[in-house]
Amino acid sequence: MPPLLAAGRIAWRSARRNLQRSILILVMVGLPVALVTAAATVARTTVPTPEDQIARTMGAADLLLSPGSRFDPHKLKERLPNGSDVVTTRSKAVTLIQGGALVKRRFSSRTWGWIVRP
Repeated sequence: MPPLLAAGRIAWRSARRNLQRSILILVMVGLPVALVTAAATVARTTVPTPEDQIARTMGAADLLLSPGSRFDPHKLKERLPNGSDVVTTRSKAVTLIQGGALVKRRFSSRTWGWIVRP
């Protein structure tokens, strides 16, 4: 009889004789592994990735100009292709103290501006 098969038979016999101990060992190993896996899954799915943040900020836009940029929207209008939509976004970041903790909030509003047509 091969040594690995003999060791397996001895382990199986020991587990069947002491069923409560075997279940306790399974719970002591399996429960922490399941909890860590669940916590990692929740953390990974609730924290937005950089790609998600960009998609949320820009939507389906191809170009985003910040207020500090040197582009004049009216000069840019002349260079955009026909059928381009321009959306004006205004936002304000505020830091509040709420329940003894600092809470950062951003308020945004979007306005459809003009559409470049021939």
